[in-house]
Amino acid sequence: MLRSKAMLGLSMSSGVLSVAQVAGAPGEGRLIKTGRFEIPPEIEKDALAIGKALKSFLKSQGFAANRCIVGLGPDAVLVRPRILPPCPDDALHGAISLAIEREFSRADERYVCDHAPATAVAQGIHVLIVAALKTKLDHVLAIAKSAGLNVQSVSYYPLLVWACTTGRPQNILMLSREAQLIVKPPDEGMLFRGLGKSSDSSLPANIERVFTLLPGHNGGESTHLRIWDELGCDDLKQRLEDTGRLQASFCRFPQDLGVEADEENAPAANAVAATALAIWGLWKHVPGVDFLHSRLAE
Repeated sequence: MLRSKAMLGLSMSSGVLSVAQVAGAPGEGRLIKTGRFEIPPEIEKDALAIGKALKSFLKSQGFAANRCIVGLGPDAVLVRPRILPPCPDDALHGAISLAIEREFSRADERYVCDHAPATAVAQGIHVLIVAALKTKLDHVLAIAKSAGLNVQSVSYYPLLVWACTTGRPQNILMLSREAQLIVKPPDEGMLFRGLGKSSDSSLPANIERVFTLLPGHNGGESTHLRIWDELGCDDLKQRLEDTGRLQASFCRFPQDLGVEADEENAPAANAVAATALAIWGLWKHVPGVDFLHSRLAE
């Protein structure tokens, strides 16, 4: 039975589609179901075949909604924080468009661009520019169409995981196949850093190095990280704290995204990103980007 007030989140990265279905109103949301669809290697470039296989998977697993939010990851999206000179609101669109032209070669041909809401900082106006590869975007849209899904938006899932996390913490570490560090100091712009494989033994040192190089960071102060763990890296908290400068705590899934788990289905932690996408699609209550409805559109 179709849940008219339900939404699917579909995050895609490295040959895997993670799925989550969320229903309900803000403050009463429920994570109904999660799933993980691994794309068979023999059809990984065939969007039509992937879509048909995904449709069969969703049906067999009992996913009832057909509205969805698709999320792209760091393998498909480039993120560039930029500080622009102060300018009036009606000139911001042109200033950002010019920054994109300078940043990306053949931007109109290769990328679909959007930006997070601009924020005033001491140096001017901070803008987070996100650029999705058109080839990747077209691929996931073709998959969704073949699967019979109604795509509402396409976004960048690390940004939405940070935005949906309870309390909007200053520092988040996302652990999936690749580790992604998201830093948002007070009154400053956001910073995204890819840290390589989450299983890499040098991950704590790489994180510490990032903070050491941040402007205004006091090398002697302790930094707290909240961790979204899609892999089950139980020993990482201790490994981080062993550096002497990093403190860490694991986020609770799905509660720290603002929803509760359905009593009949135990949620899988590898659906953190997919759940954040579904939540955003239902409520649009936090800042996000949308490659289908860009702020840069005429």
